Amino acid sequence: MEAVIVDYWKRIPKESFQNWYKSQSRYRTKEDREKDALLEDATITMPEMAQLLGTTRSAVYTILDNPKYSHFLNSL
Repeated sequence: MEAVIVDYWKRIPKESFQNWYKSQSRYRTKEDREKDALLEDATITMPEMAQLLGTTRSAVYTILDNPKYSHFLNSL
């Protein structure tokens, strides 16, 4: 990433940062988290599912991988 020195401080040009940010997927901004809030509210995590079923997370993955149940549980 491009950096410049201004008054003895290393600074990153905004355009350089924005280009880097658009190209990565690890770090999230507040706006990104707000966009995901609706999806998070409409879904359940594997640990939550395991807790509701009274089983382990690995058992949940086994259920999800089972062709017998795949038409009920579609994953993205």
